[in-house]
Amino acid sequence: MKIGRCFGDFDSGDAVFQSFSDMGYEYLEIPLCAAAGIDDGRLARFRERAEANRLPIYASNVFFPGSVPLLGEASDEGTVLDYAGTALRKASLLGIEIAVLGSGAARRRPDDMSADEASAGLSDIFGKIAELASGYGIVIALEPLNPGETNTITTSMEGLAMVERVGHTSFKLLLDNYHVNQSGDGFDVVHKAARVLRHCHLAAVPDRSFPGPGRMDSYAGFFEALRAVGYGGNISVESSFEGEADAGGVAHLKNLQKEA
Repeated sequence: MKIGRCFGDFDSGDAVFQSFSDMGYEYLEIPLCAAAGIDDGRLARFRERAEANRLPIYASNVFFPGSVPLLGEASDEGTVLDYAGTALRKASLLGIEIAVLGSGAARRRPDDMSADEASAGLSDIFGKIAELASGYGIVIALEPLNPGETNTITTSMEGLAMVERVGHTSFKLLLDNYHVNQSGDGFDVVHKAARVLRHCHLAAVPDRSFPGPGRMDSYAGFFEALRAVGYGGNISVESSFEGEADAGGVAHLKNLQKEA
C-alpha cells in the first residue's frame, strides 16, 4: 500500500514537490474538475515536474463540479457524458489510474425526487461513465459522503449497494475514514466492502486535520481493518497541511502499516 497526498496547486514548483517527496509521500491525488479546464501542455508540464520528484499522479478526486448536475431537470445526459469524456482524457494525460467520484453537489437529488428515483438515475449514469473510463484503463472509485455534504449515497453501505448495482469492472468503491466517522459507520464496513474496495482517503477525525502520530487513536482502527481484509490499494491523505512538516511527514503511517 502506497501513501499519497491530495493536492491541487497546478502552478507548484519543484520545491513543493520535493517537500512532499521528502515527507514520504509516494504519489499525488489531484482535483479532476480543475484539471479538466487546463490545457494539455500545462498538464504535461505538471506531470513532468511531479514525476521528476518521484510523485506520479496516481489518482484524482472531485470528478464533477457542482455546475454539472447528475440528477433532476437541470441535468442533461449529453452534457454530463461530454464533460466526463473530456475529464477522463485529461486524467489519462496525467497518468491517473483511479478517478474518485465524490462530487456531492453534482450528485445531490432535488427535493422533489425520491431516493429510489435518484438511485436509479445515478446507477444509469455511473454505468455509462464507467464504460468511458474503461476505455482509458481508469477505474472510477465511488466515494460515500457524509449527510452534511450531499443527500445521496451518504453511508458506506449505500456506496457498496450502488457499486453492486452498477456492476461494472471499472466502477469500484472508496472509503474515507472521515466520512465513515461522520456518517456513523463502523470500521466493520471495510470487511463488508472488501471485494470492491479499490482506494482510500485518510484524515484525523472528527476535525479532518493532518493524521499525525498524536492522532493515531482516530484512525489506527481503519488501518487495522484494511490489514485484516488484505487491502491491496493505496491511501491518500486528505486533510489540512498544518502540522504535517512538524510531524515528520508520513513515516509514522508507514510504520503503522508495517506493524499492522
